[in-house]
Amino acid sequence: MPFSDEQNKLFQEQADELSKEHTRLSKDAQEILHIILELLQQNAKEFHPPEFLNDISEFKQIQNTLADIQEFCESIRKGNLEHSPNTRNYSIAQLKAIQMELRNLVWQILEIGKEKNYASSDELHNDSGAFQSIVKHISSTIHELHQSSQTFEKISSHDPLTNYYNRNALKKEFLNAINFAADRGHTCALFLFDLDHFKRINDTYGHTVGDLTLKEFARKIQESIRDSDLCCRLGGEEFVILFPNVAIEFIPNIDERFRKNVAALNVETETGSVSVTFSAGITYFTPKQHIEYGDFEKLLDFADKLLYQAKEAGRNRSIVKEYA
Repeated sequence: MPFSDEQNKLFQEQADELSKEHTRLSKDAQEILHIILELLQQNAKEFHPPEFLNDISEFKQIQNTLADIQEFCESIRKGNLEHSPNTRNYSIAQLKAIQMELRNLVWQILEIGKEKNYASSDELHNDSGAFQSIVKHISSTIHELHQSSQTFEKISSHDPLTNYYNRNALKKEFLNAINFAADRGHTCALFLFDLDHFKRINDTYGHTVGDLTLKEFARKIQESIRDSDLCCRLGGEEFVILFPNVAIEFIPNIDERFRKNVAALNVETETGSVSVTFSAGITYFTPKQHIEYGDFEKLLDFADKLLYQAKEAGRNRSIVKEYA
């Protein structure tokens, strides 16, 4: 039985209403998606959605989850590896895995910094081959940097020919040694050496023999002192030995021991052996207080004047005087 005109009209009105409702819902859905896109591009915690979304719990849940993820990422970026998020989902789980990897990496770096071996994956309960590769690379790089740093420090602080301290390095070590002596009331002594007529050796035998003579002289002096005594090559044929703890009455004995050892020095050349003597200015003092760099130069100048007196008196001798 066919529908009446009135029934057909009613059906059409209902269909039109459903179409309008679908269109309205479609526009609302598009607006919500647009708002979600805006949310993804902003600080979710500070985002203020339109009022009509305040009653939609699902949107609030999305906003809170995104805010938690953003806060977690920010804490990791700032180096906070202890942050614990409030929500639990797949994305948070992945971030926590990254957090754990970073914790392990930091721990490994700290252990490497202590010059300890990096731990194995089993010890860390970590299956990440990439992580272990990074740790090994960092360990190797730090080791190389440490070796380079030691080499550079050695080059910058030591004379390459004799392996004695250079002048700048002696200043630093001098302050440490003298201030240590001042705290304990020790008497200190400084010997300033100069090889007699060294220029003749260079002119007669050449600089290769001259360098070998300086090296052997430094070795003979080194054999006559303690590990706590400081050796320095000022430059050329001038050397300094600092004794941070010495008895005054033993100073002549030390000087005599030096001369005996140096007298046994013979550098063989094609035209004969080379021997040397030295002149020295020796001063001693008991530091009453901590000193500064300027005091080192004054002390060195005082010893240099004594050295000059030794040369003027005929060389191959030492002049000893208390520093004042």
